[in-house]
Amino acid sequence: MGKGKKSRKKKTENPLLVKANNQKWVWIIFALALLAVLIVRLRLLDIPLERDEGDYAINAALLLDGHSLSSPLIMKRFPFIYYIYMLFITLFGHSDAGIHFGLLLANLASAYGIFLLGSRLRDRNSGILAAAFFLLMSLSPDVNGLAANREHFQVLFLVFGAFFLLKAGQRKRYLNYALAGLMMGLSFAVKQNALFFMAWGGLWILAEGHFFQRKKWQAVWAAAGIYSLAALLPFFIILLLYNYAGVFDAFLTKTFYSNSRYLTKLGYSEGVLNFYNHFSPFFYSYTFLFLFAFLPVFIWKKEKGAYRAKTFLLSFAIFSFVSIVPGGHFYPHYFNLIVPAIALAAAAGTLELIKLSEARRARLQGVIVILPMLIMLQPLLAESFYFFRADATQASRVTYEYNPFPEAKAIGRHIKRITSDTSSIMVLGSEPELYFYAKRRPAISAYYMYFLMDGSELARQKQEELIRQAEKEMPEVIVYVGISSSWVSGPESDEHLLDWFNLFLENNRYQLVGVADIFKDRTHYIYGPEARKYKIRSNGFLTLLQRSGQK
Repeated sequence: MGKGKKSRKKKTENPLLVKANNQKWVWIIFALALLAVLIVRLRLLDIPLERDEGDYAINAALLLDGHSLSSPLIMKRFPFIYYIYMLFITLFGHSDAGIHFGLLLANLASAYGIFLLGSRLRDRNSGILAAAFFLLMSLSPDVNGLAANREHFQVLFLVFGAFFLLKAGQRKRYLNYALAGLMMGLSFAVKQNALFFMAWGGLWILAEGHFFQRKKWQAVWAAAGIYSLAALLPFFIILLLYNYAGVFDAFLTKTFYSNSRYLTKLGYSEGVLNFYNHFSPFFYSYTFLFLFAFLPVFIWKKEKGAYRAKTFLLSFAIFSFVSIVPGGHFYPHYFNLIVPAIALAAAAGTLELIKLSEARRARLQGVIVILPMLIMLQPLLAESFYFFRADATQASRVTYEYNPFPEAKAIGRHIKRITSDTSSIMVLGSEPELYFYAKRRPAISAYYMYFLMDGSELARQKQEELIRQAEKEMPEVIVYVGISSSWVSGPESDEHLLDWFNLFLENNRYQLVGVADIFKDRTHYIYGPEARKYKIRSNGFLTLLQRSGQK
């Protein structure tokens, strides 16, 4: 050593300590989350379609077969979800596995969007950790994680829309505002409740321009105008498509009038009860994540840009929740829309807590080091049977209890074997997935029976329409679904349809050729002449009837 230089003892670092600015540990967390998600999703690709998936799937299949939007068999809603399903069926096959593989790719793309958004909100570590949390939360059976519901695809466009909003505020380029608006508009084209996110984006542009950046009002309103025009573009295209198809009025009736009745059906107390019943299992499985999501509000340090980031995240979370409130139903898949905000907030909260602990690591760091792993392990342990041991039928039962989705798959495939490609079939029950599995043309346009059982004048008109279609088409096969969740009838329900059905069977010589008798631990399938001798023993069943003289 040279003279005058003091030797310095090299400071040793504990390799177990987690530092907020160290990327190695967050990549490990992400890799474990990604591995778990791939194992679960690939293992359960063939989980049976639920009824909403069946609805989108049969509409997509009919469009691929040459039907147009004007066809009475195509449900007149925002059709973008049909085009997404058409893409999946074309690329990955006419199957539940093909649709769910498409969902897997969309989920991974959403996780990448969360990474970009989290990185821009706080830092790269926050983006990586948020993506890991998002992958785990969006897998949960408590949000119907394995079903390709519309909310999953809304999230895909929402997170990229939010990313472009942040980028636009930092880069100050109008193209980013246009891209943000287009992404929000595409989310709205998937499902209308994205209107709340569209409104949030416009309000954020105004708030950021006026309060955070102190822009001139002309520039702020110009940015908001560009965003708004881009957001409305997908809606205008949909209007043009239905107008060109000649069914513009039918689209408006289904989209606005029918949905308005759906949104006002429940009272306040019923809505609160629905929220508790459907949200509490999700919260219990991801308690640490939800608790850590509140930390940024209290401990996010006052660094440059922190107040802007907190305001963005808090407002995003509020509008995410508001978007699932209308109607008060709070179905599990609705909660997918709050998952991005929770994942982003939990990642920021975890990293801020770790940063605070670094100054006192002698006491706290040994505890803090295990927190990210606890957040990861809690849902994997709480739902380990569903994730790693259940087969496709068991996973469906965990999520949907005794809804007949596995049975619809089996019955649909049997129908395909006993009918020809030109045969039409009718399902009396809200199980449109049966049409998709059977690959046979529906004889009726009513895919959901519970819309026909609410006792309204419109419901009676829909029943009469179904009767006319059935008597004209004379379906070769009829499936009757004897499960209450497929009808949701009550004291106010009009029984006219069921009275007609009994006479229709007698007058047209339909024979019982199949039964699915659903028990708690198994389903008993009986086909052929034996079905007519079988006595149904359960409270839930499907019966298969075929016109005499048909093979």
